[in-house]
Amino acid sequence: MQMGQDNKILTVEEASAYLRMHPATLRRKAKTGEIPGVKVAQRWLFKRADLDKLLGKGRVDDNEP
Repeated sequence: MQMGQDNKILTVEEASAYLRMHPATLRRKAKTGEIPGVKVAQRWLFKRADLDKLLGKGRVDDNEP
């Protein structure tokens, strides 16, 4: 079974590159709930579809350090 791009699960490294955001900023925003993600066994994971929704709404500030 092959997952489509919308169902793709991204690691912190992949999601931070996709959002053009520093990994530490992504982790902080995920921890506060600003960016939807789930922490599994000490690793944050993100649905690409959720990140796309945020980008569409313009709620992700990728200029933060």
